[in-house]
Amino acid sequence: MKRRKSTGCLGKLIFWIFVLIVLGAALFYYLRPDQLDELIAKYQSKIGTQSDMEKNTIPPEKLAGDFYYNQLSEEEKTVYKEILQGLWQFSSEIQVHSIDAEAAGNVFRKILYDNPDIFWCDGSATSTTYSDYTIFVPNYTCSQEEKTVRQAQIDASVEECLSKIPADESTYHKIQYIYEYLVNQTDYQLDCADSQNIYSVFVNKVSVCAGYAKATQLLLQKSGIECIYVTGSTVDTGQSHAWNLVKIDENYYHVDTTWGDPVFVMQEENIENALNISYDYLCCSDEEAAKTHVWDQGIGLPACTSKAYNYYILNHCYYENFDSEEVLKAMNDTIYSGGGQTIFKFANDEVYYQAKDSILGDLASRAMQNLMSVYGLDSVSCGQMVDDGANKIIIYWNYGT
Repeated sequence: MKRRKSTGCLGKLIFWIFVLIVLGAALFYYLRPDQLDELIAKYQSKIGTQSDMEKNTIPPEKLAGDFYYNQLSEEEKTVYKEILQGLWQFSSEIQVHSIDAEAAGNVFRKILYDNPDIFWCDGSATSTTYSDYTIFVPNYTCSQEEKTVRQAQIDASVEECLSKIPADESTYHKIQYIYEYLVNQTDYQLDCADSQNIYSVFVNKVSVCAGYAKATQLLLQKSGIECIYVTGSTVDTGQSHAWNLVKIDENYYHVDTTWGDPVFVMQEENIENALNISYDYLCCSDEEAAKTHVWDQGIGLPACTSKAYNYYILNHCYYENFDSEEVLKAMNDTIYSGGGQTIFKFANDEVYYQAKDSILGDLASRAMQNLMSVYGLDSVSCGQMVDDGANKIIIYWNYGT
């Protein structure tokens, strides 16, 4: 009897295996290929990948100061951390809790805005959405081995810059130093390699606005200064552009390191010691920046209302009114000290155009006569730079030989 019972159980087992095989074959036969792929992916995720998504190890405090992260919903923050961890791990595929590929792509951009040190990804990616998750595939610009080599090169360049800043330097002067350092070390060049990341700046020494802005952000963050990456466009051409906001004390200011290179080319052969850095976009207000910059709306950027750290105000060459004797004295003071240029920055168009004709006419001539007298010269000359858009005039003094 035991043998018959055993045989019966075996027969039932064989029968049900046969039924499952038949049903399975029927199911696979009637499913379309795309349905079959989705079904397989879904159940693969249930047995392995879903648990992988839950193993995020980024501590919340690491993200506490990230501007764009803190603007996201809780669901988006989860996606943010999953993609960020995948990028740090150099994952070829990143599975995230999102069923909206476009939304995941938007979070991806915010990650790159918050993390200028991610240089091995060009900002593009592909994604495939399934029923309850998305597979995100970022485009890496180098191999993982090359990433290690490039990281060492970047670290050396960053250390070279930061090591020259005194520890007790003020926040403003740290910003000014980094602004000047990047302008002097980097040339603007369209279509250069790695132009959208910091490798172009710290190693190749050529970049475009994205590289300048991310390098500025990285150096300031490492200096303990809050710095936000800003996207927008230029007023004159509508071309896409990137720059930064920085925080000093309790106020925010625009900093555009890319435009630290003068927007003019000095061609007069008689100009010596020409200004090689423009300070129009070092810690300026919304009012000043809006003349040439349009920042993307809907981001919730902090307002920049203060002029306390405007370069020209700090250096006593900012004029809210035109006084001919005051302007002449500024030029004479430069000459007495042997300075190379006298800078005039005016508060608005009205004051600027009132001063422009007088400075370039009678006042500059009177200052040149003074130059001849002080240095005993038979003849003198001066060069000039006029920037109507920035309400700025620079006079360059030639002391002869």
